[in-house]
Amino acid sequence: IRMPTENEIKYLLHNHPAVEAEIIQASKTYYDIDQGYLANGDGWNCRIRKMDEGKSSGPRYFYTYKNYANGRLIEIETEIDDRDYYDLFTSCKEVLQKRRFIIPFYGLTWEIDFYTDRTKNKEVYCILAEVELPEGTKLPHGIPTVIQKNLIQNNPVDPQVFGARKLADPKYASKQIERHL
Repeated sequence: IRMPTENEIKYLLHNHPAVEAEIIQASKTYYDIDQGYLANGDGWNCRIRKMDEGKSSGPRYFYTYKNYANGRLIEIETEIDDRDYYDLFTSCKEVLQKRRFIIPFYGLTWEIDFYTDRTKNKEVYCILAEVELPEGTKLPHGIPTVIQKNLIQNNPVDPQVFGARKLADPKYASKQIERHL
């Protein structure tokens, strides 16, 4: 079980095949992720996730609860078995697919998510880079070059607008991306 204060920032990247090629070249690790949201309320949500590295050990499954409390976002995550995941998946309100690339940079782990449309042959509709910072830190000390040169804007995006649950809807994502161009 992992229970840190979540302190992540997100950056929006240009959605172009050349960006994907550069990220693939810069990253040594990626995961295919299927994610569903079971419930949410004022300041909290519950999700399930299947993460597949393509290894012979097969995918791993997680249940995550997030809640804003006392000015911080608390994230509690635990591994679950595949039966629980698939049983819970039928109850999900929003679902998404993404491929996550990992780029370590100066002691931080950057995650670059390529959101794919489940109905359009896994077409990429949004690319978002995020980094988890130590509690109390506002910005990273640097951004990997492959991310920096492909940013739509130099400032982080609003996590309430670009939260994964909302980005499960490609039409919503497209509208928000257009506002930032």
